[in-house]
Amino acid sequence: MTPAGHKSYEEELKRSEDRFKLLFDNTPDAIFIADIDTGIIIDANPSASTLLMRPKEEIIGMHQSQLHPPEVEHYSKETFTQHVTETRAGMPVKPIENKVLRADGTYVWVEINAKTILMEDKEFILGVFRDISKRRKALDELDTFFNMSHDMMCIAGTNGYFKRINPMFEKILGFTEMELLSRPFIEFVHPDDRQKTLDEIARLSQGIPSVDFENRYECTDGQYIYLSWVATPQAGLIYATARNITEKKKAEDKIRLSLKEKDLLLGEIHHRVKNNLTVISSLLRMQSYSIDDATSLRIFRETENRISSISAVHEMLYRCTDMTSVDVSSYIDKLIRTLYETYVDKLSGVRLITDVDKVSLGIDLAIPCGLMINELLTNAAKYAFPDGGTGQIYIALHPSPDGTIELIVADDGVGIPKSLDIWHTPTLGWQLITGIATTQLGGELELNGDKGTQIKVRFRARQEIDG
Repeated sequence: MTPAGHKSYEEELKRSEDRFKLLFDNTPDAIFIADIDTGIIIDANPSASTLLMRPKEEIIGMHQSQLHPPEVEHYSKETFTQHVTETRAGMPVKPIENKVLRADGTYVWVEINAKTILMEDKEFILGVFRDISKRRKALDELDTFFNMSHDMMCIAGTNGYFKRINPMFEKILGFTEMELLSRPFIEFVHPDDRQKTLDEIARLSQGIPSVDFENRYECTDGQYIYLSWVATPQAGLIYATARNITEKKKAEDKIRLSLKEKDLLLGEIHHRVKNNLTVISSLLRMQSYSIDDATSLRIFRETENRISSISAVHEMLYRCTDMTSVDVSSYIDKLIRTLYETYVDKLSGVRLITDVDKVSLGIDLAIPCGLMINELLTNAAKYAFPDGGTGQIYIALHPSPDGTIELIVADDGVGIPKSLDIWHTPTLGWQLITGIATTQLGGELELNGDKGTQIKVRFRARQEIDG
């Protein structure tokens, strides 16, 4: 090398050393340089003094293992040897986490990276210590939450094994942590629930979170408990919590059984009421056979129809699955058939038109509504066509968006007398109509007698309307 080239080399080496010293003195990470053979520290930067709360003079001459608490001295020596072996072999050095002991007796968590450097033709190991106290504190807090949770919490791989579980898994299932981590978790799932569990794992593998997924897990006593899961996938792992809902399931089963028993009892009550009303109706019919007076016979027949209208509600409730509401459109069809049987002589030339939406009413409205429809149709059949002429009777029932129901019964017959005040009349039929409309249904009644007779009743449904 020429003198000029040698000088240039020395200048470049000097600049390189200056850059290293600048980085060494100003980096926020603590840097220690130790003899690769003995582990004795020969240099440390200002950040190392700050980290250990010791002057540089005290740090130089310490063995690298003395940087750490006495209880991890053996581990510290092993990791130093591991770093030396990896760096000399040209292997990537794996960062490790360890605690360092400060002059005031406190500990600080650090992440340690190492590499070999050549100084004056001799190998040394350079260790970079990064303070990770905040990260470790956050992890410790998460660990505390993880371990103290009353729910079962776990981290699982998509390969079908638990990677980490909290103590509640052992407490609830009875298996040890080793047993739960060493076996595929599907082995603990009830055989009947395994396929749907595998399907849910497949969805999680596609990045779809799982909410309120239920399956059964085996316990050490051979029994199975119900678990409700919430899980989310992240970075190839599944983070999940499970809650034991076995008691909730048992309570739901009891409620379900109780409701079934009540439904059976309620059905039996409706059936018996219907049978008793049928017996009363039959007695009235039998008695009417011995009546010669036309007025008395008419009263008997009308009373029989009223009883039949009530009986029909109980029969339909008995036959319904929920036994809480009646399909009014089917109910009206039944009333019309009964009406035609009673007044066949008067209605032979009358066309009956229905315009009824699908409306469901509870028993509290169905019975009074049925009675009122029976009375309105009966009045139309009796008085609209006195000579048995032709015409039509119209009945409509529609729900409104505001929650009210509109019932219309109209005919194109002779109409009612102008002198008749339906609100003050001694006849039972009109008393039932006005009383039911305003009192039992809590609605409004409107009479229009311009062309025939039209009765319009509006009332508010207290049951859900299916229209």
